[in-house]
Amino acid sequence: MTILISLVAGMSSRFGGKPKQIERVGPNNETLIEYSINQSLSINPSKIVFVTNKNTEHLFKQIFKDLYKGIKVEYVVQYYEQYRKRPWEL
Repeated sequence: MTILISLVAGMSSRFGGKPKQIERVGPNNETLIEYSINQSLSINPSKIVFVTNKNTEHLFKQIFKDLYKGIKVEYVVQYYEQYRKRPWEL
């Protein structure tokens, strides 16, 4: 069993707050995450898992739903117990 896991929980604060993964960049107007996942399908995964956050999960569900190109898709929401300081914050 091969599971393709994509870590997409970042808030893209340096990208203006819109998740960069849903920016359209592909030659066929695919989003960055679609382009990336499509490139990875050659490993024939049995499942795709997105590790996302509660604020952006719906954006990935709009694109991939529960089945993408015949492959089951699951979503895992990453939660933080408290505010997390970035490494460069003092």
